[in-house]
Amino acid sequence: MKIFKQSDNIYDAVNDVLDQGLALVEGTKTIASTHAEKIINVLKAYDYVAPTIGYQNVPNHGYLYYIYDLNKFDIDSMQLKMKVLHADALNKV
Repeated sequence: MKIFKQSDNIYDAVNDVLDQGLALVEGTKTIASTHAEKIINVLKAYDYVAPTIGYQNVPNHGYLYYIYDLNKFDIDSMQLKMKVLHADALNKV
């Protein structure tokens, strides 16, 4: 799973949320949350998606922000946390 930068195509991140229920965003709180809000704005066109922003401390990046679909993952989902950790491990800094 890719960790998206602000310079990446926003629609690739939107597709990840639609397909996998999750898109990870790299950057500081200001950069990541701004980019995440843009992704959520695009996702408003899809009635069946309930996107929200999450945050998790991870070993390689220190922390990651992500957008996930509340219809696919609960807020305390262990599966969601494991996906974020796995993406962090695959995308070395």
